Amino acid sequence: MALYFNYKVDVFPHNVIHVNAALHSQHKILAVASHSEDKGGTVTLCNDEGELVKGVSSHAQLSGQAVSLAWHPAEKTLAVGWEHGVLSMWLEERLQFVEADSPHKAPVGILQWSSRGSRLVSGDAVGMVVAWRADSKGILQPIFQTDLKEPLTCCTFKVENSKLDINGLAKAAVAGDELALDLFSSWRPKTASSRFASKSAAEEGVGFFVGSISGAIYHFDEDGVVTEVCNEKSPINKILYHASKNQLVVLTDSLVLAHFSIQPEGQLVEISRLKLSGRSQGAILVWSGPNTIAVSTRELSVRCLDLDTNDNYLLTLENPSDREHFICLDYNANRGILCGGTNLGRVAIWKYSPAPDLDPEAAWKLQMPNKLTGGAIQHILWGVGGSLLVVHTVKEIFLLREQQICAEFSPEMSTAQVAPNQLTVWHGSEGPMELCCDTQIKGIALDSQQVVVWGTKRITVYELSQKHFKVVGSFACECVGAKVYEHSLYCIEGSSIQVRTNQGTIKQNLTFASDEGEPIGIEICGSFLTVATLLGWVKVWDLSRREAKLHTNPKYLNDVIHDFGEIILARSNCEGSKVSITVARSNLLPDCKLYLWSTDTDTLQAFDFSTQEATLADRFVLNHVWDIEEPKLLVCEAKVQPKLKDQRGKRKIVGTTSAAAPDKQEVMLVTMFATADGRFLIQNTDVLLEPYCRLIGSFAPHYILLKKPSGLEKDSDSGLVARVLMQDFEGLGDCDKTTKNAILNFSYYLTIGNMDEAFKAIRAIKIATVWESMAKMCVKTKRLDVALVCLGHMKHARGAIELKKAISKEAELDAQVAVLAMQLGLNDEAEKLLKNCGRYDLLNKFYQDTEQWDKAIQVAETQNRIHLRTTYYNYAKHLEFIGDLNSAVKMYEKSETHRFEVPRMLMEDQNLEFYMTNNKDPHLMKWWAQYLESNGELEGALEYYEKAGDTMSLVRVNCFREKFEKAISIASDSEDKAACYHLARQLENANKAEKAIEFFCKAHAYGNAIRLCKEQGMNEQIWSLALKANPQDQLEAAQYFEQQQMPERAVRLFHKAGMLHKAVDLAFQFQQYSALQSIILDLDSSSDPKLLKKCAKFFVDNKQYERAVEMLAIAKQYESAIELCVQNNVPITEELAERLTIEKDENNEASRVQVLLAVAESAHIQGNYHLAAKKYTQAGDKIQAMKSLLKSGDTEKIVYYTNVSKQREIYVMAANYLQSLDWRNSPEIMKHIIAFYSKGKALDLLAEFYVACAQVEVDEFRDYEKALGAYVEASRCIARGMASNRASEGVSVDDQKRRGHELAKRLDLIKKYVEIKRLFERESESAQNLSRELLQVPQVEATVRKGDVYALMISHYLKGKNLNAAVKVLEEMKSAGINPTYYLDTEMLRALGVPGQSQTSGILEQAEDEIEEHVDEDDSIGADL
Repeated sequence: MALYFNYKVDVFPHNVIHVNAALHSQHKILAVASHSEDKGGTVTLCNDEGELVKGVSSHAQLSGQAVSLAWHPAEKTLAVGWEHGVLSMWLEERLQFVEADSPHKAPVGILQWSSRGSRLVSGDAVGMVVAWRADSKGILQPIFQTDLKEPLTCCTFKVENSKLDINGLAKAAVAGDELALDLFSSWRPKTASSRFASKSAAEEGVGFFVGSISGAIYHFDEDGVVTEVCNEKSPINKILYHASKNQLVVLTDSLVLAHFSIQPEGQLVEISRLKLSGRSQGAILVWSGPNTIAVSTRELSVRCLDLDTNDNYLLTLENPSDREHFICLDYNANRGILCGGTNLGRVAIWKYSPAPDLDPEAAWKLQMPNKLTGGAIQHILWGVGGSLLVVHTVKEIFLLREQQICAEFSPEMSTAQVAPNQLTVWHGSEGPMELCCDTQIKGIALDSQQVVVWGTKRITVYELSQKHFKVVGSFACECVGAKVYEHSLYCIEGSSIQVRTNQGTIKQNLTFASDEGEPIGIEICGSFLTVATLLGWVKVWDLSRREAKLHTNPKYLNDVIHDFGEIILARSNCEGSKVSITVARSNLLPDCKLYLWSTDTDTLQAFDFSTQEATLADRFVLNHVWDIEEPKLLVCEAKVQPKLKDQRGKRKIVGTTSAAAPDKQEVMLVTMFATADGRFLIQNTDVLLEPYCRLIGSFAPHYILLKKPSGLEKDSDSGLVARVLMQDFEGLGDCDKTTKNAILNFSYYLTIGNMDEAFKAIRAIKIATVWESMAKMCVKTKRLDVALVCLGHMKHARGAIELKKAISKEAELDAQVAVLAMQLGLNDEAEKLLKNCGRYDLLNKFYQDTEQWDKAIQVAETQNRIHLRTTYYNYAKHLEFIGDLNSAVKMYEKSETHRFEVPRMLMEDQNLEFYMTNNKDPHLMKWWAQYLESNGELEGALEYYEKAGDTMSLVRVNCFREKFEKAISIASDSEDKAACYHLARQLENANKAEKAIEFFCKAHAYGNAIRLCKEQGMNEQIWSLALKANPQDQLEAAQYFEQQQMPERAVRLFHKAGMLHKAVDLAFQFQQYSALQSIILDLDSSSDPKLLKKCAKFFVDNKQYERAVEMLAIAKQYESAIELCVQNNVPITEELAERLTIEKDENNEASRVQVLLAVAESAHIQGNYHLAAKKYTQAGDKIQAMKSLLKSGDTEKIVYYTNVSKQREIYVMAANYLQSLDWRNSPEIMKHIIAFYSKGKALDLLAEFYVACAQVEVDEFRDYEKALGAYVEASRCIARGMASNRASEGVSVDDQKRRGHELAKRLDLIKKYVEIKRLFERESESAQNLSRELLQVPQVEATVRKGDVYALMISHYLKGKNLNAAVKVLEEMKSAGINPTYYLDTEMLRALGVPGQSQTSGILEQAEDEIEEHVDEDDSIGADL
């Protein structure tokens, strides 16, 4: 924990008055402006310790005092403005003040550097504004000057919104990020400043705004051009520039807060305006966040205002005084800290610590305030990266430094810092002793009787003697860290460790090589000294001898740790065998791993917190200490990785992508064991709760913790250093060493899983408390087998029984362990375990058993709704037991058991009647009415029966009172069946039969009504009632009508009652055919087969064959039904055919097929071919189905069925059928014929079809080229058929050969004709000769028509205009008996002088391109057709 300790700067004479003070923002140097009567005005420079800077003397001006101070933002350069207009500069290089050639003649009250220090602006009381730049020697040179002719009040530069080029959280810590500093805790990166430098990513802004006493605001650009951009008509108090949004915030003396946006030329556009309340004199305005301002108007409160949302809230001090108010404020933006000084000398510090679901006001935490002497605080200012605060009063100057509380512990003594130079020491059982030191305390070290205190330049050794401390040694030493061991001091001094006596005499020098680096950390445990160096070396010395000797070879961590940056902390155990190490990575972020160096084996292993369970995940080690006596025991202080600032209230986790759980504790104490093989194993975890803030040491069975000063109670002697019992030793705080070692060994072996050794360690222990403590360990380790043994030694029979039940009953291990925790009284652990395993039912029961009813109800309502009513009920029982009846009533109502439980509970209480009369629940009203009725209060009972809507009870009570008219009215209005039935019985008893029958009917009690009608002989009413009654009543009525010789009604009622046999017999007997028809409509396959046969026989006898067939079909007498259809020509319809079809799941496939074939045959005979095809198909006889379809002549269905069936025979049948159609005029049919022959593998038939196609081309179109193609395809089909030995039925191989030979001859003739036709175009004479030869071929007419040959010759002659030759050929044509008009077109006939008209035409042009071949996958048939 860090506190702000104040140091008084005591270098000034007593008669001076301090006018101003300025602390450098980066360097540890302070400037103080003072005034005295004898010296006039002086400026003094001090360091951060409050001492004068060496070699620099105060700068004095007798003629006036310094009124303004301004440090250069980066360099050690100070600008001072004086009362008489002088402007002087202090430069570090010269170590003296130099006066600039200033044009000012009035007090220079304004001095302001630009963000990077390239420009300085000065302004005086009469309005002169001068801009300066420093030359290479640091001398100021004016750039421009402007006289505004009015006093100036404030100035601010336009700062560019640059971002620091700093990589990583550690470098943010160098810049002062509070979250980074929280993360590193007491450790700070030693090498960050040398490794990284912050670079501004944006150019410096040199434009600025100046406010005046008249209310005017002037804008100066970089060239000195001035523009009045605003006038507030009231003196300007303060101007703030919002860099990220380029906006301006202005506060006037009239307490007007104005918010402006800045245009490119510096013009202001108002965004908002607010009038504040309070005293205008001394109002203060500062930033308090990235987009938040803080304002105080001479009150003891600070108002924070969000500029975006205009939300505001107040920050106040505790124990305010009526006369106290804030005089000054300052804000540390890097660390989110706002500080203020009051007129009574109090310094208030608020730290902004946002958290999820926390409003901004609650995020500001007030730190412990400081009360300073010297009167009202005039100025307060942050500097040195935000780690130092200067406070200026009229008479005094104070430095407030944030410092970790120094605290140390040894077995005999403990001490803690309570003031900059004061310690509180506790020794044994003695009370606290105060130790005041001569130096400001930087660190302390303890031995059994000695306290070593060191500051910046001196070490002092105190020794305890008779409850008092005496100085046994004090010497000058610039020490970074020190430890004490047996009256020897081990001090880090520069690059070595000096071993000194109490008086400072050097006994030994522990040196480090240059490649090892200087020592940065020193720790002693037992007799072993562990030192960490800057460059990553760890060394261990044995101090048990006269001189320190190296215990083992040094370890260079950079060789064994990936991405190593720097050592944070290294400590050895009391035996020197193990060294625990935490490091930072190369970017100086703390590594989440804890390293263990085994010195005996020189091995290094790591324990990674980032891979642990949810409770320990995303943590890093703040601190780690070895136990003073137990070498295996280590305690770590593990902290959740904080969220790096993104925006105010919005943060992101550093080094991980998942946010911590909302209930995750920030700091955990993790107890670990170092195993023999060099590993860390977690033994236990504890939460570091208030008021403790830091782990100091471990001395089993206690943690040694530091308390927050605010956590101490008044008049308490417990001290800041506290011993807190470890969980494993609960109830054993005063155990002896033997018991302590036994428990530690048991815990160690239990952790590593060696149960044999664990039991050996505790075998001799007989104390029940020890066994209980070890049983509680088993809750942490979840070792239930060990827990059973511990419970046995504790003689905790109930706990053992419950644990055994849980092991056998519950599947989840955590649920079983939770039962153990409950038996041991560890309710918090049990709760966590049940939540972790999701057993909300057990968690609900646990809350009930521990009387945490609010939690039980919450769990039941959100996670365990199945037990919600039970939880309400149990809570009601509890409330009833403790006497809280009103609350119990509410819980009973929520559990919906109030209708029984509340009357029971209130039966003996006078509140029962009040509760009932004010309750609207119908069930409770009915209960109350019954209660009143039982007590004879019938009027009251009737009232509540009516309120409850209980018609039955109303009728019953009125009948009891013989008020039948009232009862009839109630029953009639309500139509309540129970009420009507009760009233009907009462009316029957009163001999009111008609009314009784009426209300029996309303109650649907038709049996009773029919009974009364029989008794009264009311046959018509019996008939109407029987039609509404249930089957049993209908049966009785039917028997009654049968006895009364009323067969028609009897048959219908027997039918309605389900007595079909009786109804049919009675209908046959009395020839009630109309009734019989309605009976038959209700018959189905579930009806009695005998009854169905009887009906069928009846219809056959009456020649109603269709009805008879239906009955036989329903009765599943399929053969008889089909035979009857055939014999009597009963048309088989689609519906009837389905009835005659046996279902597939009747397990009689052969009979089913036989019936289907019979149905199909009958349908075929009757000409219903489609139905016949359907039934043949269902029977599996697709050939017969196809034959039936062919009979139907439905080409579309034939084609569809063929494609679906995919049988060879069916393909051929379909193709044969299609050839019987007009395929010549239908290309679609031609396509199907070719496809079906191909799919059916009927190649000979396909060849014949191609021949027919060729003949059509010749006869109809005279297209011999296409005919040639058809013949070619026919030849291919014959050839493939012969090659595959495939032939149609009845076609022999010889026939195939003969057909092939014949096709070849025809093909040869066609080819000759085509060649002759083509030859006529080239060699007419040869073509004429070949034509003559073709005409002489025997039987040529069967293939090539002679007329076409003659026509070819005539056409050639006519084209050559050889008319005589053409006429000669025409004569030959006629002499051969050939009609020329069939072969010659009209023009040719006209040219030859032959009368008539050509008769040529064609039809088959559309079919060729659509034919697809399917003979084989690799063949294409008829592609040219």
